[in-house]
Amino acid sequence: MCLGLKIGDKMDRIKNSGFHRAARRHMRNGEQLEIVHKQLKGDVIIHWHDYVECELIFSGELEYTINDRTFHLGSGCAYIATPSDTHSMRILTDEPVELFSISCDEAYLDPELLARFADPSAEKVARWNQQEATHVRAIMDLLEDDFNGIRHMRSEMLKSLVNAVLISFLRRMETDSMVVKIPDRLVMQVVSIINARFREKLTIKSIADTIYI
Repeated sequence: MCLGLKIGDKMDRIKNSGFHRAARRHMRNGEQLEIVHKQLKGDVIIHWHDYVECELIFSGELEYTINDRTFHLGSGCAYIATPSDTHSMRILTDEPVELFSISCDEAYLDPELLARFADPSAEKVARWNQQEATHVRAIMDLLEDDFNGIRHMRSEMLKSLVNAVLISFLRRMETDSMVVKIPDRLVMQVVSIINARFREKLTIKSIADTIYI
């Protein structure tokens, strides 16, 4: 498992470490993209790949490890991995895990969006609520339909839909991060108020009014 390696030298270490490199299935027939609705029936050993992979879980549960972080994920959850990441999966249920998988070259994505996901400090998992997951699945159904068909401006449509899914992923990922960070900030504000006004008769209401909550 990768243990805090710097991105600059990480890939050289990975390539020489014996970690499995995933096949570039999405490059078949000259495509830069692969869309697959699949069932994961067994554990996936630690590996890396030179494309971006995002997978949404429809059913089942798994333990997902990316770099040095491990997450318990189920229906409505998703994860993303860039070429700078190593990851693995361990199935936690008797039944297969149903997944919708998007694999694409880095050049397929908006550069700003790619940079946000390539950040080594990013958590790279998202947990949508039921309504959000329904909306994302609808986009993925459109993706699968267009990917398997031949239609006018097919490549432009696919690129737009892929980026829409990943923008939704990024919004949820950053919202989840805010849930962790905001309480810490509020606690520090309260501590600062108490330290500055400890001689006063403070109440919960007066402190809450001061920080507008």
